[in-house]
Amino acid sequence: MDLRKRLNSIFQTQAIGNFSDVVRMAVVRFFSPQSLWSALVALALLANGCGSDAAAWPPPPRNQQEQRLIDSARRAVNQFDGWTEVAWVVERHEGQWRVQAWQILHPKAKGRMRCAPWAVRGITFDKQGKLLEYRNHL
Repeated sequence: MDLRKRLNSIFQTQAIGNFSDVVRMAVVRFFSPQSLWSALVALALLANGCGSDAAAWPPPPRNQQEQRLIDSARRAVNQFDGWTEVAWVVERHEGQWRVQAWQILHPKAKGRMRCAPWAVRGITFDKQGKLLEYRNHL
């Protein structure tokens, strides 16, 4: 039994008929105006979401305290690793401040694509900005 007959026998029902009718119905549903409109909207939202994420990373410091933490982390990274091009991410973590230092390896790329996952440092500060920990990973 060839493949077409086998597929026809699998998809054969009283309501539909045979496999070619199933394919025809799927094509008609796929190319209906409602589904095309939905696909275009979903594609536009996806493209917009992906573009804005890459452009917004890393986020800029929100206040002077975060800028001071970045300055302190910059001195530590320069002392321990000698990195000059670095992307900084500041976040609160378990009541402390954590600064992520991502070495920029591909300056012309966008967002996180500029950095490599193995070239990241986690610098932890207490509430007063005192350096507590310098790790080679997050």
